[in-house]
Amino acid sequence: MTPSKTVILFVDDEPEVLSGLRNLLRKRRRVWDMRFALGPEAALEVLERTEVDVVVSDVRMPSMDGVTLLENVRRIRPRAARLILSGECNEQTSLRAAKVAHRFLSKPCDPAHLSAAIEDAVTLQRRIQDPSIREVLGGLDRLPPAPTVYVELCERAGADDVSVDELASIIERDPSLAAKVLQLVNSSYFGLARSVGSIKTAVHYLGADTVRDLAVVAQVFDGGRRVRCAIDANELATHATCTAAIARALDLPGKHADHAATAALLHDVGLLALATAAPKALDDPRLAARGPGAACIEAERQAWGTDHAAIGAFLLGLWGLPAPIVQAVAMHHRPSEAAMTPTTVAVHVADALADCGDDEDPTASGRLDVEALAEAGVLGQLDDWIETARRIRGGPRKAA
Repeated sequence: MTPSKTVILFVDDEPEVLSGLRNLLRKRRRVWDMRFALGPEAALEVLERTEVDVVVSDVRMPSMDGVTLLENVRRIRPRAARLILSGECNEQTSLRAAKVAHRFLSKPCDPAHLSAAIEDAVTLQRRIQDPSIREVLGGLDRLPPAPTVYVELCERAGADDVSVDELASIIERDPSLAAKVLQLVNSSYFGLARSVGSIKTAVHYLGADTVRDLAVVAQVFDGGRRVRCAIDANELATHATCTAAIARALDLPGKHADHAATAALLHDVGLLALATAAPKALDDPRLAARGPGAACIEAERQAWGTDHAAIGAFLLGLWGLPAPIVQAVAMHHRPSEAAMTPTTVAVHVADALADCGDDEDPTASGRLDVEALAEAGVLGQLDDWIETARRIRGGPRKAA
């Protein structure tokens, strides 16, 4: 049986733009079922009658802008990946779009780059086997934050003496806000030549005012209507902060240090997403004895057909974060299932040690994949890392 083609819907109000896209992507006709809608109304007609995998829309259209269209896409076809392709996207529009668009691409867009972005979205979707989970995640527009972080950020962002380092340190205490900051800075509005994986670098590009606006306009936090969440966001944020501190203290070279710290901060974002979008999923009785490390992943796969690590990687990948961060999040419990990069190893070690009791042997408890560490040639450093973690560790423990 021939597998069905991936359905891609392109939306623009200019016929010549759609014609240009059709010509640029004609080589993809064998693998994609491409639909071209002239304006948002035509797009909505297609969406009502067709299951679509990816929607690529312009922003500036007279009858309905692209952000509003993608809000409708999220409602009608929540499983679809949502991409913005636009030549004009100002700061205000970018902040609005951060709620609903998974990726931002700029016109003119190199065909190879556009194709890669679409293929990445499709590949990430396939990681989530259960279509119902993919659907609820597709409709997600925010993650539950730690309230104290939001309040402190808004207060300090307006201060005359605030620094980039201070704002970055506040954001690094909240995985949900960190994820949104990185999503926005990797959008086409900033026109950066490379993906940004460092919170400090992201804050430098965004500036204090935009960071504060992002928290408000994109509704990462809504003071009047708390997001229903099946887990304690403050507790998870505390664990994430500890994990990131340990990962950074492992003293990796170059970009690996920033990537490891960021991936460690975001490694459980899949739990936040699932707790927000489908809180009942966390009540599955098969998760009662999931235990540490790979054991919890196996229990989750039995219950959901996927796991919180894959869900987190799915969201971060859709948002355009650097590949080393996405991979480290996806494999933080099972590093041996991926290429043994320094970032992946560091996040696995930091997550395990952040939850390890002072008298617990992480190699015997199942928290650490000892064979993977041996394969990566870092087993000899483990005693020093355990001691480093003991100095850093503190606060509540998490279940996953």
